[in-house]
Formats: sequence, structure tokens, C-alpha cells
Amino acid sequence: MPQLKGIYAYNSSVEIVFPSAFTNLPEIDVIDLSYNRIEDVVFDVFNDLNLQNVVLSSNNISHIDRGAFSNMPRLNSLLLDNNNLREFNKLWLTNSTSVKVLDLSSNNILALWAWSFEWFPDLAYLDVSFNKITEIGLGTFLNVKQLDFADFSGNDITEVKPNIFYRGITVRELRFAMNHISSLSEELFTAADIHLIALHMNPWTCPDLKKVMKWATIYNVKILDDTVDDRINNSQKGTDVLGSLDEVDTAQDGVEASLKL
Repeated sequence: MPQLKGIYAYNSSVEIVFPSAFTNLPEIDVIDLSYNRIEDVVFDVFNDLNLQNVVLSSNNISHIDRGAFSNMPRLNSLLLDNNNLREFNKLWLTNSTSVKVLDLSSNNILALWAWSFEWFPDLAYLDVSFNKITEIGLGTFLNVKQLDFADFSGNDITEVKPNIFYRGITVRELRFAMNHISSLSEELFTAADIHLIALHMNPWTCPDLKKVMKWATIYNVKILDDTVDDRINNSQKGTDVLGSLDEVDTAQDGVEASLKL
């Protein structure tokens, strides 16, 4: 009999997962309960399991117990996108420090509090796009070694403070498209080694945009917005900077591999 590698119950009208539902199972890698009707993730369902991947995308989750994903030493990815969460709480993941992929996109998260991801030094892929985030707290990425991809697009962010990063961190791709950002500090470019940054569809003024372009050149940061030059040129004609609907190319080398279950 082939060895069981995962439990796949996606799109199965599951509403409740009871405590101890997965105890006494052989060691498996994946539990996929996406596209169901789950509203709560309670303690004693996932915690203490030796899983690599938990997929809870596209449910109705609005509450997660503290410790619900705790003591999971092999946990590599946690997908919670397209739910009704209003916060991310690191206490969900006590002693589960090996997380590399965290998808919280398309929820109702209002803020990322200080030191949100300090317990996850190997975090490489973070997606919090299309929430309602207005604030990113102090030391959000403290202890994180390298971010391959971090997406904050489609939120209500007005300011990006340099102190969200721990000095020396490498950020390969950072996305702040479709927010309410009109200026950035030069310190953001010195606080982290940023390779690419997406800033399109924000309410830029031309002088501030020119400053950002200048700093990007100085610190060798690529701006992922192919309309930036056009906007600067248009400023000579008095054209307002409104943002672009153009698609931007991405450089996510290695991210696809990280997401494979």
C-alpha cells in the first residue's frame, strides 16, 4: 500500500474541523482544506503535527486560536488567503519557526503590529496584498534573513517607515502598488538591500517621484513601474501623477519553488 503523503479535502463543504481530527495519523506532509466553509481554526487540530504545508485558502475563517499552529517544527508554508481575518498574530505559530511561505492576501487585516514576523528567520515569501492595512509596525521583519518576495499591494498604507526592516536584510522584490503613498524616505533604501520595488498606482507628486528615482539609482534599486519615466516627462506639461494600470513584470526567482507543496 502506498504511503499516505497528504490529506486533500478541498471544495468539500467542510464547515467544522474538530480537535484531534488528525491525531494518530502516519506522518504526512500536507493538509489541504481550501475552498470550504470553515470559520474557526481551534486549538488541537493542527498544532503538534509534523506537517510541512497547511492550506486553508478560500474559507470563511475569521478566528484562529492562539497556538493553533504551534509546535510544528517542519511547517514550511501556511496559506490563509481569501478568508475574513482581521489580524495576523504570531502567537498562532509559537515554536513553529521554520515557516518560509505565508499567504495572508485578500483578508480584512487592518495592521501588522510590531515584530510580527520576528519568530520566522527563514521567511522568504509574504503576501498580505488586498487587505485593509494602514500601518506596518516597528521591527516587522526583525530577525528575517532574506525576503524573496513581499507584497503589500492593494492596501491603505500612506507611509512606509524604514524601521520595519532589520538593517542588513536583503529584499529581492518589495511591492507597495495600489496604496496611498505619496513620498518615501531615503532611509528605506539604506535600511534594507532592496533589489526591486513596485510603487505604481500611488498618488505621487512629480517632485517626490523624482527623489525616489534618484535614490533608486544611487542604491541600485529597480523600480517595477514602466510608466515612471513617462510621468516625469509629463510633469513638464503640468500633468498630474495618477498611477498606472499597466502590468508590471516580476522577478520572483525561487518563489515558485517555495510555493510547491
